[in-house]
Amino acid sequence: WDEASSRFIAAQQDNGPPLQADVLTLAEDHEGRLWAATDNGLWRKDAGADHWQVFVNQAERPASLSGNNLHGLLVDAKGVLWVSGTKGLDRLTGYTGQAPEFEHVGRKIGRPAEDVGSDLWQDRQGRIWIGAAEQALDPITLRQSRNGLPDLGASWIGAWTSSRDGLLLYGGVQGLAIFDPARFQPWTFQAPVRVAELKIDGRAVPPGLHDG
Repeated sequence: WDEASSRFIAAQQDNGPPLQADVLTLAEDHEGRLWAATDNGLWRKDAGADHWQVFVNQAERPASLSGNNLHGLLVDAKGVLWVSGTKGLDRLTGYTGQAPEFEHVGRKIGRPAEDVGSDLWQDRQGRIWIGAAEQALDPITLRQSRNGLPDLGASWIGAWTSSRDGLLLYGGVQGLAIFDPARFQPWTFQAPVRVAELKIDGRAVPPGLHDG
């Protein structure tokens, strides 16, 4: 909105033509920068600036975005930007000049080039919930924990919210799930190893210690 002309002005990049893309999620970081996840890269507008900058995947820059079709943003409690898209989950780690550098979290958690979902949320325990809250991610260790929520079918971008008392609500085409992240405990059970059958050179032998 432009006060002088009393009209809306389309987002522009460096006095160029208006930027065109499907904008799916917006976020503001602790420095007042506006971020937009689009199907054509990540947009950023610095506080007080008139124009937007556009950042995309660059093959020659390993620390660039994993992909350009983006749909999820989160600024966590420490002010760190998380970005999800069809090619994975990224975390902003710093800048080289004006170019942002990203850690490719999706690769580190065993989900390279995989869409982890659009809705990202951080609970009061500091965990990052991803993929329609199907799992929690520790931002320090990157350890994942699945929560066992019922299948809600397809979900929509932004079909979630949190209550004042910390409950997390997620909606899908098959209903609504409400749960308390504070009561969520990662599954730590380690199943004991049992030998049911042992074969050596195709011949069954009783389990135990064998010499030679």
